[in-house]
Amino acid sequence: MTEQVVLMRTALDVLSGPLVIWDADGTLAYASRRFYDTFGLSPDEVEGQPEQGLEAAFARRGLALSPGSSRFESSDGALFERKSRPLADGARLETFHDLSTAAEQAQRREEILGVASHDLRSPLANVRSYAGLLLGGRLQLEPRVKRAAEVIARNSDRALRLLQSWFDTQRAETGEFDVDKQPVPLADLLSEALESRRSFAAEKGVELLTRLPASLPLVEVDRERFGNALGALLDNALTRAEPPGSVEVSVEERPDELWLGFTDTGPALSPEESKAAFDRDELVLREKHLGVGFAVAVARSVLQAHGGTTGVDSSGGRTTFFLVMPRPKGAAELLAPPPA
Repeated sequence: MTEQVVLMRTALDVLSGPLVIWDADGTLAYASRRFYDTFGLSPDEVEGQPEQGLEAAFARRGLALSPGSSRFESSDGALFERKSRPLADGARLETFHDLSTAAEQAQRREEILGVASHDLRSPLANVRSYAGLLLGGRLQLEPRVKRAAEVIARNSDRALRLLQSWFDTQRAETGEFDVDKQPVPLADLLSEALESRRSFAAEKGVELLTRLPASLPLVEVDRERFGNALGALLDNALTRAEPPGSVEVSVEERPDELWLGFTDTGPALSPEESKAAFDRDELVLREKHLGVGFAVAVARSVLQAHGGTTGVDSSGGRTTFFLVMPRPKGAAELLAPPPA
């Protein structure tokens, strides 16, 4: 055994979970230490064996492992999933994931998020409430005090939104991100997003355009979260566009889905930038604050929770961030025209 092979095996034993490596001829060439510890097997039982030999060794430990199956249950009720990927020269890597442990860890993270959400949001909510009380009109405030209260209220609102967005992305990673979906006119959502940003577009010298069908359908969405996601994609396009450029919001109706695009005339994205266009951690580190990029990453989590997908295309001097949403079965067409 060469020194390189010894080093590789040592590294895998220390760093990896349960895994095995199959040679191109289908014999088991290596199994990690965690593999042996997890399933109570020894190298003499499995190394150099074909897959049938591994199945027999698993069967002796009360595990039903058969070719083509992705999940199996141990005699003590633990649930595992096996995943395979090709390696060089016809070899194959197979990993084994304890789904029971993963579920417990996800539940634990959700409980921690719940505690953190409450403890961080409650003080901010109190600050916002008292600022609202000062601005309620019952008290005569000096202009300087009133401006200070307005700043407190505005920044409290922003902090609460950022906290909610951060917790939403964390919950999306654990599969615990629930949305309250109700039928909502898509025209209303787009109109709200467009109207609230027209003045910013005009001040920046960017033309805000739309390319929409004659009528728009109802969509089953969480109105607030989905509306925020549309706004985030529109903010991203407006931020990228430089005067005298433009931003175009477009909708394409397809038999079972809706395609919504936000196209800007800003600088083209590199392949690396396109790959990280919705990557929360990469965008936060790049911007050094929870800005537009973070909001776009949150939008992806929201859309995925609705059963949708996101993507980006940057070519021909135009960049389009888009989302694809499933249309509810039997959704009625909205009679009101879409926003101009």
